[in-house]
Amino acid sequence: MTIEIKAAAFDLEGTIVDVEKMHYQGLVKAAQAAGLRISREEL
Repeated sequence: MTIEIKAAAFDLEGTIVDVEKMHYQGLVKAAQAAGLRISREEL
């Protein structure tokens, strides 16, 4: 059985899901990979 996807919704503003914490964690990981440190206050 296969499912045909007819539409997709993107929540870029945090209206449906609050993604601030995940966004921050992603930035921290990217900075660490570049040898940098970022605090929440710096964002």
